[in-house]
Amino acid sequence: MNKLVYLFELDSVKKYSRDNIKSKSKGKKNNGVLATPGVNALFSEIINKGNTVVTTMNQLTDSQFIKEMLLDDVAYFSLLELFKLGAIRLSLYDKMCTASQYVQHSLEKCYASENGFIFSNLPIDSSNKELILKVIYALQYSNLSELKELAEDKDCNSADYLMVYRFVKMILQLSVNETSNIKPKQVPKMGFKEFYDKITGILLVYTFKNETINLRIKQALKFLKEKEKIVKVDSFNRSSFYISSPLLEEEIVANEIINLCYNYTVEDSINGVSKHYDNWKDGEFSFKSDLINRIALFFDNRENVLPKKTISKKKWERAIRFAKHKKSLKTKDENLGCLYEKDLRWDKTKWIASVFKKTLKGFVVALGYILVFCLISLGLSFLENKFSFSLSNTLFKNKQYLSWININFILSSIISIVALSFVESFINIFIKKFNKQGLPSILDSLLNIRTDFMDLLFSLGGNNGSYKTTNRIL
Repeated sequence: MNKLVYLFELDSVKKYSRDNIKSKSKGKKNNGVLATPGVNALFSEIINKGNTVVTTMNQLTDSQFIKEMLLDDVAYFSLLELFKLGAIRLSLYDKMCTASQYVQHSLEKCYASENGFIFSNLPIDSSNKELILKVIYALQYSNLSELKELAEDKDCNSADYLMVYRFVKMILQLSVNETSNIKPKQVPKMGFKEFYDKITGILLVYTFKNETINLRIKQALKFLKEKEKIVKVDSFNRSSFYISSPLLEEEIVANEIINLCYNYTVEDSINGVSKHYDNWKDGEFSFKSDLINRIALFFDNRENVLPKKTISKKKWERAIRFAKHKKSLKTKDENLGCLYEKDLRWDKTKWIASVFKKTLKGFVVALGYILVFCLISLGLSFLENKFSFSLSNTLFKNKQYLSWININFILSSIISIVALSFVESFINIFIKKFNKQGLPSILDSLLNIRTDFMDLLFSLGGNNGSYKTTNRIL
C-alpha cells in the first residue's frame, strides 16, 4: 500500500496482436485496451494493493497501452482521471521540468531535421512541418483550438488528428497537475552499461535447473558478446543491441536480457520507487534472486502472453473509485523507496481494512437514512391517530372520484421524503464543518451499497498479474 511501482511489463517495446480479440457487435472493430500482462498488473496495483503506478516519458510517447487508451473514449478519459488523482504518475526525465517541455524539445529537433524521430503515439509525419508547428504552439500557449478543429473535421484523417489532439491535451494536463508528476532522481544512479555488466556477469556463471534454459542463455550471451564489438562506447544503450524483428531463438532471448538491463536502469532512475531488490551495498543476493526470477518467468510465460479480451468500462470505473478512496485516506509517503516485498501482507491487510471501513460507512449512512425515514413515517402516523384526523380527508373533502386511491399513504410518503431531505441538509451543514465532502445524498447512499460491496470483494483478490520476487529458482 502507498508504494511507487514501476512495471517492467509495460515496457514500450512490448507489442501485442489484436487478432484474438472479438468485438461483441458484429462488423464493429473492438478498440478497447488489451488486457495484457502489464495492463492487468496496473489494475492490480491500484485496486488490489492501493499502490501508485509510475510511467516514464518513453512509455507515455511510445507504448502500445497508451496508444490504445488514446483511441478509446472510456479508457482515455479514465486515464486522465487516474493521472489527476495520482493513481498513475509520470516520472519526469532528466532536467525537464514538465512533460510539455520534453515533447516540445523533441518536436523542435524533429522540425529542424528532415528525418527526425516522431513518437509512436503522436501520428505526425516528420515532413509535415506545419502540423509539427501547430503542436509546438499548442504546447507553448496551452491552446488546443486548432488541433480540436482538425480532430472534428470529417474531410481529413480525423482519427489521427483526434489522437494528436488527445495526446497534446494529456501532456498539458500532466504539465499543470503536480500530483501527476514525480521529480527526477538527484542522487547518483546506475547506467545501462553498469546493469548490462552486472546482469551478463550473473547469467554467465549461474546454472538453471532446466538445461534448455541454460543453453538458450549461453547462446544469447555469445550473441551479445559479438554485438559488443561493434557498439560504440558513447552509444552503449538498448537501441544499439535490440533486434526489432528477431528470428533466431538466441536473438529473442538476447532481446529479453537487453530489455531487463533497460528496465532495471529506468527503475533505478525513478525517485522513491519501490524495487524488488535491496540497495547495492547489501543487495547482491537480492538482485540476483530478482533477476533469475524474471528470466525464469520469461521462459515460463512465453506461450501465454497473447491477450484474449479488452478492459471493460466497469473495470475503469472501479479503478477510479479506488483511486478516489486512496486519495481520501490522505496517507503519508512512508513507503517511498522501500523494498516492494517489505510488509507486503500487512500492507494488503491495511488496504482491505480501509476498503471495508469505507463499505461499512456507506452501509451505516444508508441504514441511517432508512431509520430516519421510518421514524418520520411513524411520527406522522402517531399524529394522525392522536388527533384523529386524516390528511386525505382534510385536503380532499368530498372528492369521491379519489376514494379508490390511498391518498393518505401517498401524502405521508411525500412529507416523509421532504422531511428527510431537510434532515439530510441539516446534518450535512454540520458535518461539512469537519469534513468538506459531507455525506452522500439519500439516493447515492442506497445505490452505492451494492457497488461498495463489489469493490470490497475485488480488493480481496490475489495478485492478478502483479509481479513479486520469489526464491523458487535459487
